[in-house]
Amino acid sequence: FYPTMKLRISIIILLFFLPKTNAQDIDARSSFIYTGITMNIPKKHKLTIYSGISPTDNVYMLRVLPAFKVNQYLTLTPGFTYYDLYNDEKFLDKVEYHIMPMATLTFPISKNKKWSITDRNMFFYKIRSYSTNVSFYRNRLGVTYKTSILKQPVSFFVYDEIYFNFDNKNISRNQATIGTQLNLKWLTPQIMYTHQTEQGKKNKGIYSLSLLIPLENFGFFNSK
Repeated sequence: FYPTMKLRISIIILLFFLPKTNAQDIDARSSFIYTGITMNIPKKHKLTIYSGISPTDNVYMLRVLPAFKVNQYLTLTPGFTYYDLYNDEKFLDKVEYHIMPMATLTFPISKNKKWSITDRNMFFYKIRSYSTNVSFYRNRLGVTYKTSILKQPVSFFVYDEIYFNFDNKNISRNQATIGTQLNLKWLTPQIMYTHQTEQGKKNKGIYSLSLLIPLENFGFFNSK
C-alpha cells in the first residue's frame, strides 16, 4: 500500500512535536556520544564498529554489528556489545556483555521508495558480572523518510521499541525515538532523541549523537 497525504502529514507532525510533548513527564536525562566506522565486507554485506560514552550515566560501550543482507527486504545481524558501568574511581565496576542477534525487515511504502517501514526483531541476552543474566525480546517498528538537502542524502525516522522480559513475562520498557541522519561522503552523523518509560523506574529522555566514518567511500575493504 502507499501512504495517504494525511498519514504523511501525521508522521511529520509526530516528528516535530514528540520531544515537546514528552518534555513534561521527563524525570531524568541522559546523553550518549558514539564514534566509529562502517565498511563493506564480501558479497555486499556491511560491518559497523563503534564505541560510545555517556558522561551523564557513567557508561562506556563498544559495539560490533556485522550486517548480512539476505535480500532487499531482510537483513540479519549477529550483534555484540561490551558495556561498562563505571564510577569516578575505576573502570570495570559493573560489566555487561550483550548478545543481540537480530532480523530486520524493510518494506518501501511509496512509489519513489522515499518512505519505508522497518521492523527489527531482536533476542537480547544480557550477561552481567554483578547480577544474574537477563533476556529480552525487542521489537522496533518505525517509519523512515529519505530525501536530500543541498544535494546531500538525508533521512528522517521515527520508531517505537518494546522490551519483552522473558523472566517477568511482560513488557518492561518502551522507547519512542525520533532522529535524522546525514550521509556525507566522509562522515555519517546521526542525531536522535528517545523518550524511555520503564516499569519501576523514572521516565528518561535520552539524547544521542553518532559520528561514523564510512570507510567504503574511501576505497577500503571494497571486496565484492
